[in-house]
Amino acid sequence: MKKPKFTIRDLVQVVPWKEVAIAHKFLYPRDKNNYKPVFERIRDKSPELEHTDKREVLEVNYNGYVPDPWKKYATREEQLIEMLEDGYYSITTNKFSLSFRPWDQVANIPIAEETLLHYSLAQIVAHFLWEITFYGKEDDMKSAGIELEKSYTEIKKQIEEKKEKNEKKLKTKK
Repeated sequence: MKKPKFTIRDLVQVVPWKEVAIAHKFLYPRDKNNYKPVFERIRDKSPELEHTDKREVLEVNYNGYVPDPWKKYATREEQLIEMLEDGYYSITTNKFSLSFRPWDQVANIPIAEETLLHYSLAQIVAHFLWEITFYGKEDDMKSAGIELEKSYTEIKKQIEEKKEKNEKKLKTKK
């Protein structure tokens, strides 16, 4: 029997906002952004974009913290905060980043079984909300994506111009 695949959209239907807020405060102690409107938007909006890649899954990863053995901490809490902030979590897919993709689409990507086994549902949702709002609201993300695309195009153009210039120099030397 095939196991069901759960998505973020499924999780926000059953995980209360209060639990997600507590998980977020624990995972990102200095972040003061309000994620409740994004949570509600994903929970309440009917899915417009279906996710079609059957092999892509969401994965939460912890990117380690290496303590400084020489550093002295005033309190244990100060050390824990540094540990949480210097080591960081990322939620990505096994194929692509979540950046610059429509929120409705990424909310419909199945969650990896390993992630479901190792993180609470509230933690998964908290990581997801933090990640998709990295560039701000969805419109801000689109603007940032357009700017990034322009920069990429400009850099690519400059590289091509330099390449052509260098090729001309080589031809004239022969």
